Amino acid sequence: MNNELEKIIRPSSKKIVLMYQAVLDLLEEGKDPSSLKVIDITNKAGIGKGTAYDYFRSKEEIIVNAIIYSIHLSIEEGKIQLKQAKTFREQVFTIFLVIEKNGKICDNIKRFLPYWSGANKEFVDNLKERYVYFSKCGKMIQNFLFNIYQTGVMEEVIGKEKEIAFISSAFISQIMTFLKYLEKPEVFGYSPEEFKNYLYENLVYMLR
Repeated sequence: MNNELEKIIRPSSKKIVLMYQAVLDLLEEGKDPSSLKVIDITNKAGIGKGTAYDYFRSKEEIIVNAIIYSIHLSIEEGKIQLKQAKTFREQVFTIFLVIEKNGKICDNIKRFLPYWSGANKEFVDNLKERYVYFSKCGKMIQNFLFNIYQTGVMEEVIGKEKEIAFISSAFISQIMTFLKYLEKPEVFGYSPEEFKNYLYENLVYMLR
């Protein structure tokens, strides 16, 4: 793993973790990342403003790193829960469960992505500089999905010899639909368990 990424996802100081959590809490409250100031973050974290510059070059770096950190935590939680799920069905439902429990992380990502093309050049530069780290996270997720797919193949629930791009696309399409459901479940007219089952059946159909 890249040393820089390692530093981001495994902070060397509790103060860094406090600043990461402060950023995520502020985003959860609906704060605009481009309007945040370092003092907003440090006040929320309960530390002095000057402390931030002991670890980061700018508020943009704090924000970008905080979201990378939150994505990593979500992936790690998913890995732990997937180890406990034995069958293909259990593993697919575990994905939905992890997403359900990590709605805050999904919200943070949704708020964050529009700033890729935003006016704040420093924020955008920090994002582009770390794009490779997001790509690494994406590759890790792709590998998780492929391992789940292999469980389904061994159980003969789904077909074999599918392209990894197709496998990822099938999973992601159902995950995105589930995210839409979580935004306004009343529109779909299903209970969470009914909708998860519906998505599972869709996935099996796509991968047969």
